[in-house]
Amino acid sequence: MKELGAISKFLGIDVKQDLNSGVTIISQKDYLRNILSEYNMLDCKTLSLPIDKNFNFHILKRENSESVFIENKCRRLIGRLMYAAMGTRPDICAVVNILSRYQNSASTLLYKILLNILRYLKGTLDLCLIYYRDSNVDEIIGYVDSDWGGCNDRKSTTGCIFKVFGSSVMWFSKKQATVSLSSTEAEFIALCSATSEACWLKDILFIFGFDIKIVIFEDNQSLSRWHRWPLVILE
Repeated sequence: MKELGAISKFLGIDVKQDLNSGVTIISQKDYLRNILSEYNMLDCKTLSLPIDKNFNFHILKRENSESVFIENKCRRLIGRLMYAAMGTRPDICAVVNILSRYQNSASTLLYKILLNILRYLKGTLDLCLIYYRDSNVDEIIGYVDSDWGGCNDRKSTTGCIFKVFGSSVMWFSKKQATVSLSSTEAEFIALCSATSEACWLKDILFIFGFDIKIVIFEDNQSLSRWHRWPLVILE
């Protein structure tokens, strides 16, 4: 074993550290450039969003894939995008998660949408995550949300991101396991999932000597009122 100096890259993630100022910056610029090069999109036109906000995902549903060739192309690109989404690009986490559900019914349209995500990434290559050694934020702060019945099987999707000492450290987007009968129920399931992850984060930080509180933000008014109601027991 030998000393190789400050870390600069780890599993495809670019790392820049300034130990004097206590700042660490991580990104996947080189990784994304390699993907763009692989798909001949280094000089492509860029998009301001990874997908149109009004796009109807239901039109992607098919009985079978158009062809094995298209399915393999979609699976490969989704895998590449998923690694970026899990590494340093939470901004594409939700859309990649949703599109991954249609791998078994891959189509030319799905592949085109995936390429549009590359157009978005081309215009946002410089986006990165910044972590500060000194921070005046001493809380685990989470933001959680859910749609209602947005999937083809009427299940909802949870989205969540957590910040520790002011910087994003964990995020996810996933389909809920059960069908919710109301938007409030979907939001409650999402909040439970987020709380579970927050407790895990709190335990990890406690091991390192940090005993900090958890704050989770949710935007559903019915859910906010729900937890204030007294418990009613029917006999």
